[in-house]
Amino acid sequence: MWALNAYESSDNSFNLLNKESTNQDYIRICKNLNIKTYIARANPEKGGMIPDQVMDEVKDLNPLIEFHEFDTGHGIRSEKREDYHLLIDKMLNYLNNIFFTYNIS
Repeated sequence: MWALNAYESSDNSFNLLNKESTNQDYIRICKNLNIKTYIARANPEKGGMIPDQVMDEVKDLNPLIEFHEFDTGHGIRSEKREDYHLLIDKMLNYLNNIFFTYNIS
């Protein structure tokens, strides 16, 4: 149930989504996600680690993956705290709706 992911542009996210990575098969991972997945993406010109071409490719792989772009450097949580918290609220509301939908039926 908690497979919902909020990927910040962290080292782990970079390894997951970077085309050059030999550690993760991001195409297979993205294709197989079966729950809404939110990815917080920092501006690559300011230190964000997910290149435009990777974001575009990932968007085409799975419609459940939703990017949220922040005009920040690597530190989304500290640079845009309120906007980041709005994204977290959106994720939690989504999970809450899924949980209650399945438990009421």
